[in-house]
Amino acid sequence: MKRLISCGLAFLLLALLTAPALAQDNLPYVEPAECPIDVPGDREIDCGVLVTPENYDKPEGALVRLPYIYVHSTSPNPDPTPVLFTEGGPGYSSLPQVWGVGRSMIADERDVIIFEQRGNRYADPALMCSFEELAGFDHQSSPCLEQLLARGIDLTQYTTAVIAEDIESFRIAIGIEKWNLYGTSYSTRLMQWLMVNHPQGIRSVILQSVNLLHQTRFQHDPEHSLRVLKQMFADCAADPDCDRAFPNLETHFYETVASLNADPVELEITHSTDNSKLTYVVDGGRLIDWMVGSAFYGPTFPHYDTSYLPLLIDAAGRRDEDVLRLWAERNLENDLFLSDNFAYGVYFSVNCQDDAISVTEAQFLAQIAAVPELDGFARHFVEYQVCEIWGLPPAPSLAEGPIHSEIPTLVLAGSYDPITPPQWSKLAADNLANAFYLEFPSKGHNVDALTDCPMRIKTAFLRDPWTEPDTSCLAGEPPVGYVIPGEVIVMPGFSQSLDDVNFGEPQGNSFFEIVIGAATIVCILMVVFVLILDLIVFFSRKDLKRKWSRYNLSALMLAALAAGLSVAVVVFMSLLNQADVQFQRVTQIFGLPADYPYLMPLGLVVYLQIAVTIILIAVTFRIWRKVRGTIISRLLLALTSLAAVSFWPFYLRWDLTAILVPLLLK
Repeated sequence: MKRLISCGLAFLLLALLTAPALAQDNLPYVEPAECPIDVPGDREIDCGVLVTPENYDKPEGALVRLPYIYVHSTSPNPDPTPVLFTEGGPGYSSLPQVWGVGRSMIADERDVIIFEQRGNRYADPALMCSFEELAGFDHQSSPCLEQLLARGIDLTQYTTAVIAEDIESFRIAIGIEKWNLYGTSYSTRLMQWLMVNHPQGIRSVILQSVNLLHQTRFQHDPEHSLRVLKQMFADCAADPDCDRAFPNLETHFYETVASLNADPVELEITHSTDNSKLTYVVDGGRLIDWMVGSAFYGPTFPHYDTSYLPLLIDAAGRRDEDVLRLWAERNLENDLFLSDNFAYGVYFSVNCQDDAISVTEAQFLAQIAAVPELDGFARHFVEYQVCEIWGLPPAPSLAEGPIHSEIPTLVLAGSYDPITPPQWSKLAADNLANAFYLEFPSKGHNVDALTDCPMRIKTAFLRDPWTEPDTSCLAGEPPVGYVIPGEVIVMPGFSQSLDDVNFGEPQGNSFFEIVIGAATIVCILMVVFVLILDLIVFFSRKDLKRKWSRYNLSALMLAALAAGLSVAVVVFMSLLNQADVQFQRVTQIFGLPADYPYLMPLGLVVYLQIAVTIILIAVTFRIWRKVRGTIISRLLLALTSLAAVSFWPFYLRWDLTAILVPLLLK
């Protein structure tokens, strides 16, 4: 018996000792795991991780664990070739796209796999750096780099080629013979690399906003910024209304940039997360970066950021601190680079090894000098300086020129893309034997923004990648357009009112929230009370109806009308606020568009509420003076009058004539 126990213990010990070695021999492999983020409950979803060596040449070394989300198609008979999607950046987490690509019309016909790249937020290890660590960069050291190295991470294994190899390893490990690849921005590099080095497992490819393998942003920094700015100036000049509202916009812009660089505007702004105050400097470079670094990512038609840029240039030229402050606060709030889903460690590891070697500092400075219109602006020069501090070795060249492939490919681009310009996408398509190229004239870097046309084209392409997809929806895409002063209704106090009664948020004003909250409750209860009272009176006997007259029924009905209109004001404010959320409140900076939903109803309801409340106050005063009716009815009339009047301080902030008169005259 003892011998049997001893043999069993020896076997167990041997199994424990050899298990890691056996696992290493089977690398890479996939295993099920809990989903690291919330996933849609209306889809059949499996989650897991790819376990692979950090260094493919040293499989016995450290391992990385890369999560994936497998979204099963809603079709009862899905196409057998799934789509793999991974995000751009480098550094953006891919997994949140389970709510985007994972629930798109693509998933109606085939399975969709969302794959997290090594080093990103949900990978293990995750190369996350805090903003404070990045801000600590002093041209001599980098706290972000230091903490990554202290964790023993081999940053040389975080390059485009290695990340792409992870994708091919994942295909083999999960047992997929053929799949479709879908990349956007940086991840188009991964897809192009796979098309050249592992074409055997690829059925088709979607490349959106192409980042070429043989070109880098460091080589074309101010040039790309100037290109998209000049396109905006040309399109505004070609539009009679825009040209009339903003004559000589291009010249005015360059003058404004130079003026702000010579004498920047210093603002004290409020941080949305903790309501803290900080000093924010707006110089010419900041103005340009607001435009080419964020606004041009989205569409160029009302009412999105880019359509307001002529108004922003005009406000900056006038040094309008109110507009600049609101834009700065909103820009900080929406900055993707400051989100929890962005891994700066990956961003710099990849860019410093793959791209920074493409230019010298002297060449970079020569590029800046060659674009004097931007007065020294370069989006990526500080990143280049960070790369010099990081000192990572150059990665092998990804390509010597545009890649060539027979794989059917759909290439999509936005004309206003400031990061991966459409000429890059066009060059990629021209060198692919079976490529279909489409350019969206009013879109920026995010081709999918707002309209479903791009996704419809992608779905059609995946259905039959050898046939040109139906592109008829392009005719319905909104044209390029810019907002001009006459198209907006300026109500700066309206946005302040929304902030003041923003329940549960730091910027909310507790006094106003209590007053409006209490007034709204009183008004709702009054409407309900009068409705019930009217029903009781209506169904009462004739002799009892005379008794109800001492409750001032007519006056109470007037009070209910004032209360109902007050509630309607709150409802329309809420609806207007919700409509503005999709535009991330850019309309609150410059004014609400005249054709904005719920704006005219709000104006009408406000005027009616004021008129009815004035009548109610007069009636209530007369009833109290003549002591008519019961004390309860008189108190209800007084309380309702007070609740309705509580809304008036907000109206005083708004230019009421601006709400209604232009709409009636239009």
